[in-house]
Amino acid sequence: MKTIVSSEAEKELIRRFIEVVNDLDRIKDIENVDSNTKQQSISSDEYRFIENGFLNCKIEIDNVLHPITQDNDIITGTCSECGVETEGTYDQNDVSYDDYLGYNTKESQKDWLCEECEEKLGVE
Repeated sequence: MKTIVSSEAEKELIRRFIEVVNDLDRIKDIENVDSNTKQQSISSDEYRFIENGFLNCKIEIDNVLHPITQDNDIITGTCSECGVETEGTYDQNDVSYDDYLGYNTKESQKDWLCEECEEKLGVE
């Protein structure tokens, strides 16, 4: 099986996810849930193919792909000026996983400002 992602950070995230799925044997858990539905979507034999695919998955990067994103409210922080808790980004755009990692560094958070303090201090 091959999985293609848009960045090195996404590659590491997916690698860790596949590792967890394999280590905790979660394909069998998904199969059990599926087999308890009215109409099983994937056969037991097909689950074995998927399981082997996860065990031998190759992850590649293609920078042309659109990155995986999440709503901007996943970004939270504390204003370094007044201490208020903040949520989201100023532009309200979805954030990529790379952006998420960047926002969550100590370097980024040490200068975090809420909108009021940013306006008060004249920072853009």
